[in-house]
Amino acid sequence: MKILICGYIGGGNCGDEAICDRLVAYLKAAGDEVTLLSLSPDESAALHNSPALPRTTPTLARVIRGSDLLILGGGTLLQEQSSMHSPLYYLAIGGLAAILGTPWVLMGGIDPLSGVNRWLAERILPTARVGLMRSQGDLCRISALAPKLRRFYLPDSALLPLAEDAPTAPSPFPYVLVCPKQGVPRSALKPPVDRARKRGSRIVWLALSREDEEICANCAATFGGVWVAAMPAPRRHPKQVMPCAILPDLREGCAHRYFSARPCEIACRLIEGAEQVYSARLHGLIFAKKAGTPAHPLP
Repeated sequence: MKILICGYIGGGNCGDEAICDRLVAYLKAAGDEVTLLSLSPDESAALHNSPALPRTTPTLARVIRGSDLLILGGGTLLQEQSSMHSPLYYLAIGGLAAILGTPWVLMGGIDPLSGVNRWLAERILPTARVGLMRSQGDLCRISALAPKLRRFYLPDSALLPLAEDAPTAPSPFPYVLVCPKQGVPRSALKPPVDRARKRGSRIVWLALSREDEEICANCAATFGGVWVAAMPAPRRHPKQVMPCAILPDLREGCAHRYFSARPCEIACRLIEGAEQVYSARLHGLIFAKKAGTPAHPLP
């Protein structure tokens, strides 16, 4: 089958890239051909080893018509927190697929919608073949918008194992991993840092999104420790390392940017080797669950 995936791909978010990475790997293993609609097509093609097109490509209708299936997902695409226009774009893609006769599915999550977004969702979501939701709340919300749509629970695809999984090398020092993001108060960060210091553990600040890099750098400067950017810098050649060499060369006060052929391997390895994880990002907690590392949400 020729499958087209449209999601928040190429936006520099490790969690969204993890969803895409595992989904692409699963589909390719089944013999399907996968094409991505991406915010950064060149980067996505390199990260996921699949053809990638701009999300606003002039040939969008032809690409959708030439696909056997459109997958819309798999994060929470239908949400108004980041932008009121975000649901409009994704609903329009689903609606276009329905008009062109291409089967499509919604995969991931859905937040409460209002105004024109809700009005459109009530009319476009019923044209999907199925809704694959990653939580009970998502199932309830899509049920209210499209009561007759078939819907099922499907865990986040980032939980699928990495290909050729290998044990993480033991860390040369004990560390606690913190994944902050903008808006997390310093008062929420200080207690886990203090507890780690009392145990003699180091702090590793992990930026799961490019937009988190500034706050990770500030936290490392304020509280100490080192910070790591999991996503490669756009249009630059990041440092390339083997997973087993992630931690030994971390030096206090230095920024570290890594890149893996599998975009989320660095994050998963760091989280797997940590004593504990504190994360304001959902996928910091998801990766920790996958690794069996104790994890705590940050407000």
